[in-house]
Amino acid sequence: MASRKSDAIAAEKPSIGDTRATAANGNPLLNAAGCAAIFRAVSTEIAEGVVMIVLVTGATGFIGGRLCEKLIHQGCNVRALVRDLARASELREHGVETMLGDLRDRASLERATADVDTVYHFAAVFRREVPRKEIWRTNVDGIENLLDAAARSGVKRFIHCSSTSVYGLRPRTPTTEDSPFVPIRGDLYQASKLAAERHVLCYGSRGNLATTIIRTTGVYGPGDLRFLKLFKAIARKRFVMIGRGEVLFSMIYLYR
Repeated sequence: MASRKSDAIAAEKPSIGDTRATAANGNPLLNAAGCAAIFRAVSTEIAEGVVMIVLVTGATGFIGGRLCEKLIHQGCNVRALVRDLARASELREHGVETMLGDLRDRASLERATADVDTVYHFAAVFRREVPRKEIWRTNVDGIENLLDAAARSGVKRFIHCSSTSVYGLRPRTPTTEDSPFVPIRGDLYQASKLAAERHVLCYGSRGNLATTIIRTTGVYGPGDLRFLKLFKAIARKRFVMIGRGEVLFSMIYLYR
């Protein structure tokens, strides 16, 4: 998992059209341990009597749902932006405040970010059956709407979940924050994730909103259904290996 913090980004505002990583411009970099430090900092503030109000998007998804559970356990007041309240019943059972809204609806984002200290943005559209324009409206225009609302509401920190797909299908090994961005031509999801990162970096460069970008890869664990078919096939000894079995693939195990 690669990540980036732009609290002290170089003075020159990064270009939206730049196709290279900007880590060489002086950005302090965060690895997985650095990301964990963010959670420890939240825990410290809670221990000191500061109750954090956090907003999580994508909370009905696998990663976002586990994050909500973790933050509730740490003592945060957790608010989830959801498009379907019926799908958020389990969140409410864990003590999460659910708020109806959409990344394309600026008014709902203004309400969702009110009084919030930290935003965890995990919502994204990646399904191929979704119209292409909806992928861009949600993943790119949507994050710009959310950043605008966060800035106006006085949010202190914005943590954005991106994807290692911005490096393309054949990234250099090992891949670091300085590795070049090579999204596949015509893959709108990969292009949208890269464009979203640049919006986050631009906001971070303004100095009033601390931003962090985390690039995740394949995530699995208890409760995950995405990789379940693969694991079932392996368990039943029906998995068909194509090629020599030497393809490298990074995965993240998310425990409960």
